[in-house]
Amino acid sequence: MECSERLGRHALIVLSAVTGLSQSACSAPSATPARPAVSENRAAQPAPEPESKSGARAVEPSGWTTREKDNRGPLCLSSDVPADPQRFVRAAQRPGSALAVAPGQALHAVFLGACLSSCERNAQVSCSVERQGSTLEAKLHVSYERNPDNGCTEAGACTGKVCSLPALEAGSYKLRYAHQTVAFEVPGSIAPPCLSGTSAP
Repeated sequence: MECSERLGRHALIVLSAVTGLSQSACSAPSATPARPAVSENRAAQPAPEPESKSGARAVEPSGWTTREKDNRGPLCLSSDVPADPQRFVRAAQRPGSALAVAPGQALHAVFLGACLSSCERNAQVSCSVERQGSTLEAKLHVSYERNPDNGCTEAGACTGKVCSLPALEAGSYKLRYAHQTVAFEVPGSIAPPCLSGTSAP
């Protein structure tokens, strides 16, 4: 049934005069605009990092890690095993130092393998001296633990290691260590009796 038939002509006129509506009273009410939905899947905001009292970002400690070095630290030759390797090496490195050698004489390679700071510990040092013809090949290996978050001070006492050389008969020889070489004669003297080792990290 038409809307004008249900309400009647008189009602339409009254409604039009009062409200100023030009549409019929049966027209569907205008829909209220829907508000845009708010997404519930917002990215979670990361929690702020803790700050120290000075305002700087706090650094998490990394803990102890194992480090290794090869052929680091000085090597000096000696005719006996020194009681204090660190003191012996420091003295042997002085300018003008020399070591006399004779055929069949005992010789020892004295290494300073690890000079640990306050953030390092548990040094393990091993060495070897092998003869290949007239060449003596010296090797040093050091492992230790390091934790820089503990705060590092200057290196303190050094860990020494002594390895014996094979007996040498009369002849010409070369001692090689960390890409450095010193030549000497037996009988004769070795000057200088030390090699500094590599300075690579």
